[in-house]
Amino acid sequence: MNEEEKNVSDRRRFFFKSLAGGMEEAGAAYGAIKEIQKEVDPLRIIMMSDEDWDREQKKKAFLANPSKRKFVRPPGAVKDFAGTCTSCKECVTVCPRSAIKLEFTTKGEPLPYIDARQAPCVLCLEYPCITVCEPGALKRDPQNRYHMGNLTIDRDQCLSKGGMECSTCYDVCPKKDEAIVLDENGLPRFSKDDCPSCGVCVFYCPTWPSSITITPP
Repeated sequence: MNEEEKNVSDRRRFFFKSLAGGMEEAGAAYGAIKEIQKEVDPLRIIMMSDEDWDREQKKKAFLANPSKRKFVRPPGAVKDFAGTCTSCKECVTVCPRSAIKLEFTTKGEPLPYIDARQAPCVLCLEYPCITVCEPGALKRDPQNRYHMGNLTIDRDQCLSKGGMECSTCYDVCPKKDEAIVLDENGLPRFSKDDCPSCGVCVFYCPTWPSSITITPP
């Protein structure tokens, strides 16, 4: 081994030794963080208000039960969507909001869906998901009037019912004053004819689970 090769070999040994040392330090730091977390988590729970505790339990129960998660098909879905869609994934690819996902199922091919709690439809001007759908599972409406599902609101959970001022659903609605209005008590009212059930209100609702849910039409 000449002098140049020896220097390269020494540098490599130094690099890998430093890397190993860094990883060992990182591992030790992670272990320390986990130990601290064991002490902090119980303290955080103790300091929780009854309202926060109740919300935490609802969140855990919601996430533990996938059957409670409501999802709808993308805009323009035909009645026989399952029989028409070929699972080509084109609508998933072009969705700028990444709102369209593929449901994984043991029965047939996975079909596109939208879970507003993960990411709502934002009602794109050109509806690229419909444009790229060659099988015709998503059809364009000449007046761009789409109805992806039915909205319901849990008025007992809605913050406005509890006396708080909350107009989040109204403020974020892309079809404000058409799809949604607020009544004299500040509670939202949805229009069955004009609300496309895009799910933006569901996504931004500050309660957990959302006081607003979408069910398939």
